[in-house]
Amino acid sequence: MVTHTGSPARGLSLLAWWTALALWLPLFWWHEQAASDTRWDAALLALAVGPLALAALVFRRPLSWPRGLTPLLLAWLWSAATWAWIRPDPEIHRWLDSFPPPWPAWIDRSEWLALIGLWLVCASAEPKKSLKIGLIGLGLASAYGLLQVFGLDPLSWRPEIQAPPTAPFANTNVAAEVLVPGLLAATVVFGIDSKPKRTIGLLPIGFYSGHLGVQAARISFPVGLGLLLWQRRIPRSAALALILAFAAGEAGHWALRPAWTRAESLDQALSDSKPEEEEAFRSVKVRWWIHQAGFQQLVQRPLGIGLGRFESDYPFWRPQEELRLSSANYRDKAVPRPRTPHDEFLLWALEGGWIALLLIALAVWRIAGNPTRNRSYDPALLALLIHALVRSPWSDNPVALGLTAFLLAQPATNAEPVQTQSRRGAWILTLGLMLLLVPAGWLRARVEWDKNRTLSTLVSAAESGRPLTAFETPAWPAWDKVTWSLYQTVLRQAGAPFEQQREALQQILTWDPGNLRGLTGSFLVEMLDPNGDEATGLEMLKRAEALAPAYPAVREARSLYLEHLAKLSREQASQALTAGREAVRRRYFTAHLLQALAHIRRGLEPECRQALQEASPLAGNQRAKVERVLRQDPILESWVEALVRELLPGSDRILPKLAQSIGG
Repeated sequence: MVTHTGSPARGLSLLAWWTALALWLPLFWWHEQAASDTRWDAALLALAVGPLALAALVFRRPLSWPRGLTPLLLAWLWSAATWAWIRPDPEIHRWLDSFPPPWPAWIDRSEWLALIGLWLVCASAEPKKSLKIGLIGLGLASAYGLLQVFGLDPLSWRPEIQAPPTAPFANTNVAAEVLVPGLLAATVVFGIDSKPKRTIGLLPIGFYSGHLGVQAARISFPVGLGLLLWQRRIPRSAALALILAFAAGEAGHWALRPAWTRAESLDQALSDSKPEEEEAFRSVKVRWWIHQAGFQQLVQRPLGIGLGRFESDYPFWRPQEELRLSSANYRDKAVPRPRTPHDEFLLWALEGGWIALLLIALAVWRIAGNPTRNRSYDPALLALLIHALVRSPWSDNPVALGLTAFLLAQPATNAEPVQTQSRRGAWILTLGLMLLLVPAGWLRARVEWDKNRTLSTLVSAAESGRPLTAFETPAWPAWDKVTWSLYQTVLRQAGAPFEQQREALQQILTWDPGNLRGLTGSFLVEMLDPNGDEATGLEMLKRAEALAPAYPAVREARSLYLEHLAKLSREQASQALTAGREAVRRRYFTAHLLQALAHIRRGLEPECRQALQEASPLAGNQRAKVERVLRQDPILESWVEALVRELLPGSDRILPKLAQSIGG
């Protein structure tokens, strides 16, 4: 990489500001009810980076292609191309009428193209100035986070008092992935080695970074700071002050224990079950299960599953233990599902196979050995690398992605200014990437805007108590599962016709066949509506049980079906008086037994006992078996289920034997 001369200073300054705004725009465009803040940020980053190449062309900036960029681009293209010729997993897509088109997934991973474009344009202008302006923005975001720590929120960005004080960052992990590398880079770009007093301005950021309480930051910050000391980039006194500020933030995090650090709804649920075994290192255990399943999948599909497919494919080979831990022993009703496997490199290996992983490794190796890159920023890049091993900052944090581009674009301090000509091939490739980014960013922005607007409508309706009407629903793009999920919520609350609700649920499952909400919702719509199809509803329920048999919403759906059958049995008993006493007895016995199983599945033991007591006189020569279960204290679900299987002919149809998951 080289520095350039010969362009007007004003034009270069304007381009540097514009480049920095590509980082500021996704950082500060905040909405407290955003459906997905990181996806919204990715759309804004793509929209901001797209015109930058055109601006660089207007200013006639020379453009060179740095080392390491080609393998990155090839990894993206390879992962995208897997859609064209790799057969879908039949266990997953046998449920679909056709394989979904690839372009929505390409759009969801288009931020890597933004990384390439931002890297090139930043390097062609004034990279140090762009980085300074960008870091000032991170400092302002950190300052606003500190205000929230102390109970102040002048812009009303914090959704609720229990929410982490991270706005405008999406969450604590996203904030740490940006602030720790940004803090390490700021020690270099603002020259605290020559002016130690500037360290004082960085101490609040260090305190806030520690107060976030992120495990990866506890590793990346001291490691990066140690590398800075080894490089002799900062004085020891400055390093000591920064580490003390970080430690003070950690001490405040543990001493004050604010509401957002307790995570009462999740951690309390865990502590009620197995506090000693699960409370400690729960996130480590979750990552262990995800990595174990991911490596098994990588062995089975060495060429990858396709770009952007992890989130929709993962439920089919998700370990049940990981789901249980992530959902606080199945008590989190949001059905938490990771968007990435908490490892950037594993993500690329899964979606692009071993070839994509090798290309990414080659890119890292060539970037590390690039002699024209400023190695003063290696500590910041190392911190980002550490975070990439435990999460996915480059696929799920557009601000971290932009910061990475700024750091990679910094030229070596001893590089001599030279004249160079633009490389035609580099310009053609860059403009081609930008032409892809603009429509991708616009589509994502449109989808996220509609999501946020509809989510605000739902929240407003819930707070005011007014009913929703179907005409308030916007025109939805047909490819995003979250928008269809919100659409179906609006339709259900507005009392829309059965066909509309069925279509919305089918669209959810078309784009996300493992969506538990879509599967259980389809079951309920088909079973409860007079126009529904019971066979279709049961098929949806069986699919949900194959993915997550122990999940509360799935169990409740089966319990509702048992209650439905119990009600039918009672109705048939009332209508069968002329069929004989024995037929009536059998139908009432069936109704009571199924109702008892539905009750115990919900944890309602007294109601279950009452239903079994009513069933006992009707059991005939099987009464002793019912009485044996009644004598137990407490009554276990497995006993009642075994009783139903033994005493009711054909019970396998209503209580199928469930696999752990599709993947076994």
